[in-house]
Amino acid sequence: MSRRYIRTRSSSQNEPDFKEINPLAVSEAISAINEALREKEIDPKVKQKLNYAKKNWPGKLTEYETREKQLKGRNSLSKTDPDASFMRMKDDHMRNGQLKPGYNVQASTDKHYILNYTL
Repeated sequence: MSRRYIRTRSSSQNEPDFKEINPLAVSEAISAINEALREKEIDPKVKQKLNYAKKNWPGKLTEYETREKQLKGRNSLSKTDPDASFMRMKDDHMRNGQLKPGYNVQASTDKHYILNYTL
C-alpha cells in the first residue's frame, strides 16, 4: 500500500520533514489557512475553494485509502465489480476498442469435455 506524504519545513533546519497525510491533518491544515486569512481581504473564489476542500478532501482521502486496499497490488479496479479487471474488449461495429471490466477465463477440453479451468 502506498502512502501519501505532506512536505513541511522543519523550523531548526532547512531539511524537509515528511509527515503522513490523513483526513484529520488535511482538515487541520485547511482550518489553519482559513484562520490565517480570516482578517485579510481575499477573493471570494479563494474562500469558495477552501470551503470545497474542507468539505470534500478528507472524505476523498478516506475513499482513496479504501480503494487502495481493494486493489491488492493490481493495476485496475471496477467500482461495480471489485473482482473484475479492466481488459480491452473486441471492437464494436464502429471499430472502437474499449476497456471494460472482465474476467480472464481459461478452459482446457478433450472431446468436448472440460478437463480444467481457471478464472
